[in-house]
Formats: sequence, structure tokens, C-alpha cells
Amino acid sequence: MLIESDVSAMATERSVARDRDEVLVSLIMPVWNPRPDWLHAAIESALAQRGCAIELIVVDNGNDTPVATLLAGVRDPRLRIIRTQHGGVSAARNAGMAEARGDFLRFLDCDDVFEPDSTRRLLALSTDDLTIAYGATAYCDAELRPYKTVVCALEGSIVTRGLTDFTVALPSLLFPRRVVDLAGAWDESMTICEDWDFVQRALEHARVRGEPAVASHYRRHSTSSVGTASIDVAERSAARVVANYVARHPDERDASHVRRATAMRLTSAGDRYLQSGERGRALSRFVEALRADPGYASREVLRILKREIRARSSFRTT
Repeated sequence: MLIESDVSAMATERSVARDRDEVLVSLIMPVWNPRPDWLHAAIESALAQRGCAIELIVVDNGNDTPVATLLAGVRDPRLRIIRTQHGGVSAARNAGMAEARGDFLRFLDCDDVFEPDSTRRLLALSTDDLTIAYGATAYCDAELRPYKTVVCALEGSIVTRGLTDFTVALPSLLFPRRVVDLAGAWDESMTICEDWDFVQRALEHARVRGEPAVASHYRRHSTSSVGTASIDVAERSAARVVANYVARHPDERDASHVRRATAMRLTSAGDRYLQSGERGRALSRFVEALRADPGYASREVLRILKREIRARSSFRTT
């Protein structure tokens, strides 16, 4: 396992040139059949990054209407569009990484928005090529109206806490290229939780340093089915992330952070099953979570049940 002293020792072997005029940041954006207005907002926010050198690599993931057509009016030499066959978001990000020339990489989806100064600020936080910088994330509705801001305060080597406590969304992270190379490619077989899997692998080769200022605006909206089948896929994907971690760290199979991560993904699945009306499956997940981590699961299940009781009481009085 990587500890902070190991990270510091490796960081001294190879430091990144700190002249911001020489450091290039590659912004990678996979695109699949986007809403044109959301795509243009994302593109504008990426190209509006100030105080640092950037390139924007837009990966047309086999869109019905080529992205080059959608962005025909954008004239900026920092923008590059590459077109691939449709293969999912992980394959698109891998294609973007292969084309990236930057010393640092940042990922943005085509429905999210960067803060204008965020890349410059994150670059200042990443003092070497083994430090992942991060900022806060403003979670927004479909109209980009913020409804909550998620801030993280973790610093240093956080390998064992990445599974449970690192709450930073992907667009709010800045990765040194060296860390990306060490983490390896995105898992192209995963369509859900693929960002959690990639970030966790990156954390095993780096330390983190953050700030409370908002780095990105994360748009949440419903564009796909929320039925039982989708919950099943999400549950299997989350279980796979934890299983992948255990495969890399077999001596930690019964460690407290692994049990906590297992309870977290089980209570989350149970909550979603409960909301979809699958009470039997919800109960089974809650029971499994209590076995994995009784302390965490009992608190979380109680919170979920109290919310359900309040919702039913409100329904009866209206």
C-alpha cells in the first residue's frame, strides 16, 4: 500500500515544471448524442479556462450527427475533435487520453460546466506529478441551477479512504499525466461506476490536495430508465469496484474500509429498490449491509426509513 512518505519520496525524484506558461492541461470530453445547448455550454466553459495553457479534446463517440457538424461555428485552435466508433464513455476517454499532449488531464462530460478559473487553481494545488488536485462540486438541476455543493477536506495519501470518503466528482479533479499512466486505462466494460473505479486506481499511486472553491457544475438529469434493471446494473458495477480493490489488496478483504464500502453500496441499492417499489429486494440489501458494517448500516437504514415515513405522512395529509 502507498503511504505518504512513499509518495513524498517518489515526488522528489521527478517534479513537474512549475512555469504555468509551459505546462499544458488536456481537457477531455466524450460526446454521445448530446443536447446541442448543453454541449455548447460545456465547450464554452472549457475554452474559457483562464491563466493556463489548455487543449480541448472532444471525442465524438460515434454520434448520429457528427460533433464536427454540431460545433461548426466554434473556431478555436485549442479545440480538437476526434471521431470513434460508438464504444461507451470509457472507450471515448481512453481515445482522448491517447491523443492528449498535456502534462495534466481533466475530464468533462458534455452536459457539465467548468468554473472559468478552476483549472488554473487546480494546477497551482498540484505541486508535483504525483498530486491529484481537486475542488468542490456544485450539483445542479437540468437548468444548471445549483441545489447543493459537495466539499471534501481529505489531504495526502488516502488509499484506504478512497472507497468511502472521497466524495469528489470527476470534473472537479485534475490528474498529473504520470498518475494517469500509473492508474492505467479506463475499464471499457464498465458503463456505471467507471469513474469510481478509475479514480480509486489513481489514488493508489498519488496523494491529493484540495480546496473548497467550486471547480465544476455537475448537471443531474434523467435521460435513461430508472427501473429495476438499471438498479441491478448499478449494484453490480459498485460491487465490482469493491471487488477490484480487494483483488489488488487481498490482505484487506476484511478491513473496516472494505466492509464500510460494501455496506454503502448495499444500502444505496436498497434505497433505490425501496423507491422503485421492490420492498423485498430492498430488505435483503439492508440485511446484507447490516452484516457487513452494523454501525454504518444501522444509521443509514434508519435515515432511509425515517425519510419514507415522513413522505408517507405528508402524502396522507395532502
